[in-house]
Amino acid sequence: MRRRLSIAELIRQDVLDLDPEPPRPPCLIAPRLLILACSAAKAEGEGLVARDRYQGPLWQTLRVANPDGQRAFVCFLSAMFGLGDARTVLPHYDRVLIDADADRMCLAGPWACYPELAQSSRMTMAAKLRAASQHGRRRSPSEVLTLLERELGQPFRAVAICGGHRYVRVASSWLPDFRTMRQLTGDAAVTVINGPIGMMRGRLRAWVTQ
Repeated sequence: MRRRLSIAELIRQDVLDLDPEPPRPPCLIAPRLLILACSAAKAEGEGLVARDRYQGPLWQTLRVANPDGQRAFVCFLSAMFGLGDARTVLPHYDRVLIDADADRMCLAGPWACYPELAQSSRMTMAAKLRAASQHGRRRSPSEVLTLLERELGQPFRAVAICGGHRYVRVASSWLPDFRTMRQLTGDAAVTVINGPIGMMRGRLRAWVTQ
């Protein structure tokens, strides 16, 4: 009588029948994460990624200090779009992070999806829907970190948070969950860069180039 295969054996057989996944090329970007606040100054035009859209002094410093993008993975933190990969195409928008936004983002944790289309702001609902369509599907900060961690092939070993006090408060509140989800190593070094703009530019440049 033919023996019945166990579930584990069936799964193993199915896996063996599949073509093996090709090996991933090694990631050339350092295992460090920079979370950088958005800026009020933005470049006009269509199809710009966040790294080129934001024109504030901190983003100018980043582009000079990390011209090829290989010294760290960079995420923007935006009142409109939440946390996002700086290589993501980002539409032009006009929204600043106020205390109420920061409170809500901290309370929701890294699982809330952005843009928050149900929230009122200076943008009309039609403009929000259009922005969301241009930005791609809504993602949570945890989803963004998961995608970057997969690209890197390992958890991040260091993270820097750079921006005004509201942005620092929001990003810092998410770090324990990022550690729990093993997107950051348990001993990942955390650097907070906040203060006068000249000091912030200098410390940002030093962190990126170290």
